[in-house]
Amino acid sequence: MRRAQAPAPHAIERVIMNQTIEQPTKDALPETQTLAEVADVLRVSEDTVRRLAEAGDIPGAFKVGQQWRFNRDKLRQMMNA
Repeated sequence: MRRAQAPAPHAIERVIMNQTIEQPTKDALPETQTLAEVADVLRVSEDTVRRLAEAGDIPGAFKVGQQWRFNRDKLRQMMNA
């Protein structure tokens, strides 16, 4: 069986350069957010988000292994309060 060839590097660059990169907004959040994404949306440092999550001050915060995840809807509610 023959394997498919990987696209040429210049083809990948062309695809990447033609994409529009948009800044995340609170209305376009996926169902769960990473610590870095929450820090970006809240415009605070990752350390601040981590401290708030550990203190229980961010509703819907939970850990997957060693990494924090945040529920989009609960984060939205907190931002609108």
